[in-house]
Amino acid sequence: TKLEKFLSFFDQSKKTDDDFILEIDENNIDPDFEEIAKLLNMASQDEEMIDKLLAEEDIENAFDKLEIDLNLAIKEKEEAIEQLYESARQMKTFGMPTEIISKATNLSIDEIESL
Repeated sequence: TKLEKFLSFFDQSKKTDDDFILEIDENNIDPDFEEIAKLLNMASQDEEMIDKLLAEEDIENAFDKLEIDLNLAIKEKEEAIEQLYESARQMKTFGMPTEIISKATNLSIDEIESL
């Protein structure tokens, strides 16, 4: 159908090595889509557009790395807090006074008593 022919311009199996430009076979274009193919090819040959795409890809990669680093930091903080609570539980089990546990762990008296 015409829709399938149009969508074939965006077939990801035709992408180039840089992952964001699609090669369009100009010899097998339906006459109804020649203008669209011409515009798409012009865009893929525009150095400024390619530079913008590369910059966008770099930004996306930086955000992905930041997200991974942030999630790792959150996980490490949660583990440290859990370890702090576990230390306070053990101190309480060994009979240490609540005030000393509070000073050692910086946990409130109420937090320690709830353990």
